[in-house]
Amino acid sequence: MSFAAHKAPHLISLCCLHAPHFPRVLLGSHYIYSAHAGSLQALTLDLYRQDPTPKPQPVVLWIHGTEPGAAASKAPTPAAALVTPGYAVASIDYRAGSGSTLATQAADAKAAVRWLRANAAAHNLDAAHIAVMGYGIGGRIGRP
Repeated sequence: MSFAAHKAPHLISLCCLHAPHFPRVLLGSHYIYSAHAGSLQALTLDLYRQDPTPKPQPVVLWIHGTEPGAAASKAPTPAAALVTPGYAVASIDYRAGSGSTLATQAADAKAAVRWLRANAAAHNLDAAHIAVMGYGIGGRIGRP
């Protein structure tokens, strides 16, 4: 099985060349969904979705886990496997480390949902169907 990577601004297309039954998956990386005053870094998300798709795709917001006090990293995401059954997956960064609380991290996840809703049409996403999934602290952040 061979793969090809095609670059466009902020977009990498991965497609399986000899397996027509697999959809082509687009990865849009490092979309800025939030920037906080006093923060040295903007928060970004990676968006995995099928291309082409006949209708807007429901979205799974993936929130990774991290060790207490460690830096947050959104990649790689095991949730990307959900793209093949017809879901888009957004994997997010969030504030972590000293000074970050569960409340600030939950606010980051909510900001990601707002970005997904605001940009749904541009990415063929179903803004009315966004689920949250995570492990470790990511699971705690995603709880209402």
